[in-house]
Amino acid sequence: MGVPVSLAVISTPTPRLTATLGDPATSVAWISNSGRCGSTLLIQMLETIPGMRCLSEPDVTTNVALLSRSGEIDAKETETLTRACVRYLCRASPGVSHVAVKLRYTCVTEVRLVQKLFPGFRHVYLYRDLGNVMTSFYNFIHRDLAVCMLEKVINSSTTLPPVRSRVRAYLAGMIAWADCYNRDELVQVLSHGTFMGYSTAIICSNLAVFKRDLESGETQNVPTLHYDDLVRRPRVVSSRLFEHLSISISHVAGALVALDTDSQAGTIASNIQHRGNKHRIRKMTADDIDSMNAALKAMGLPDMTQRLHMPVSLMQDSTDS
Repeated sequence: MGVPVSLAVISTPTPRLTATLGDPATSVAWISNSGRCGSTLLIQMLETIPGMRCLSEPDVTTNVALLSRSGEIDAKETETLTRACVRYLCRASPGVSHVAVKLRYTCVTEVRLVQKLFPGFRHVYLYRDLGNVMTSFYNFIHRDLAVCMLEKVINSSTTLPPVRSRVRAYLAGMIAWADCYNRDELVQVLSHGTFMGYSTAIICSNLAVFKRDLESGETQNVPTLHYDDLVRRPRVVSSRLFEHLSISISHVAGALVALDTDSQAGTIASNIQHRGNKHRIRKMTADDIDSMNAALKAMGLPDMTQRLHMPVSLMQDSTDS
């Protein structure tokens, strides 16, 4: 008996399945970000452009990044899977001339690999000040029951020490480790703080690693954009951004209409927020803030009251007002 076609397709390795697709022939914008920084709004702006296909936070890129970070797959497997996944995400389609992919914050550590595999992609990194980022994340993650349970294990004085130690180790495994800060020092700092210290390290370590790579020159050709610049000077910034992404600036006027819409409407974040309206979120405490700032300091980042300046600004030589 022959093998059913459906079974043959399902059992085919992803790299082999996507090999016939080849590298993307369309123009691709690879949008990395700090998280909770207006990146959804940027995607909404790009969606107004004819011939543009926008992808928001594909799970497959997140999974590959986290598998690589945890050591579950080696460098060769990471490269093979990344090539296959990107080929599939950015595959040719009738009427599509541009593709924009907005990644989750965890994927910024894979930018150099994507640049190596697909040198024709255009990159940009969107971010906000860390006080805004972490305050928004705080409200978001506290609508998730599983996160709240982890927080209780870390923060409660009644938790058995072996249980707390195991959860701390689990959380530490989600941090993007690099030589831009001392791992032992960060772990020590986190062990004396609240759950929000771990959350801050997990989220902002990605930014710290990327910032180091930009400053050292290991990562190049990825301009950074502060969300506040986009809000203050939307036309100037959008024109500069579109030019960088090889998008005609004739589309700027139409894209600016998206600035007047809800940037989170219909997203997972919005749905969780709406479902959680009746659930009172625990207020951020002084201990939380101290733990968050201590984690940021240990990673060489400004605290939650300071402005974050990323190198290689898209607008660094702009004199327009």
